Amino acid sequence: MVYKNSNRRQTYRHLTNEQALSLNQVRDHIDELENTYSGYLLLAQSEYCLLLPLLNPLVIIQNKKHLKHLCKITDLPKEYLRKMKRNVWLQSAMGFVPIANIIFARKFKCSTRNLNIFEQHLQHEEDKLLFMQSTDSSNEDGLPIHITQLFNKCQAAKRGHPGSGKNGGRKRVTSLYYTPYASLSDLNDSIKSKQSNESVASTAINSS
Repeated sequence: MVYKNSNRRQTYRHLTNEQALSLNQVRDHIDELENTYSGYLLLAQSEYCLLLPLLNPLVIIQNKKHLKHLCKITDLPKEYLRKMKRNVWLQSAMGFVPIANIIFARKFKCSTRNLNIFEQHLQHEEDKLLFMQSTDSSNEDGLPIHITQLFNKCQAAKRGHPGSGKNGGRKRVTSLYYTPYASLSDLNDSIKSKQSNESVASTAINSS
């Protein structure tokens, strides 16, 4: 019996075809080793290796290979690379502890976790690309289309409550991950208010 736990795969427009192909190859290999459960025990291949702790070096080698291949796709900021290396060493240390190593591997999933960190970086780069698009075209809300697209990608649960974007004390950021504005109209009002304040300040400076 084989059970594959696979997630929907995000595509990134800023990657070249070669980079996207390499990313999918790493995804496939990680899915095969960590997210495909087979046999009577329904374990992943890496977990079967850990049944005998002496085979843990094989798992360590695979985790390091995945990390190396991900780093070849695109440059990573040091903070991301630090997290990914820490995950590899943590999995390596736990791999020598019988029984606990399998439970830990199932919950932790070192290479899958590192892949998620890597894709967080890719998503940040994708957001930057979206913001750098032309702001000349606007929709019916009066907002640039790329801002509207980014707002709509933000989950409703991660949006602010009505009116919170105007007086809320939190940093006003509109991104894939969080926005303090409950609606596009709140966001538009805030932008207009900021532009009005800048215009008043500019007039005061010119007249003085």
